[in-house]
Amino acid sequence: MIGFVVLFAAAGVLVVVAGVVAVVRGLRYPPRKTAGVAMAWGEPTEPSEAGFEGEAIELRLSDGATSPGWWLQGGDADGPMAVVC
Repeated sequence: MIGFVVLFAAAGVLVVVAGVVAVVRGLRYPPRKTAGVAMAWGEPTEPSEAGFEGEAIELRLSDGATSPGWWLQGGDADGPMAVVC
């Protein structure tokens, strides 16, 4: 009888450890959807393909590097502002 308790306790510990490892791995390496995946699925890769108007801009980061971005025009001037990263 004690053997079953030890066996179930060990199994419980393994399940908890596996769950923690899966959560930590998921947080450290989140799934990313790149432009290649979007093109393969036929999804838009630029705002103009999704029906938005805007202009391409270069964003300057704090370390001096630049990153491409878009300045998009919203449909409602009184509506909320959204920043998508």
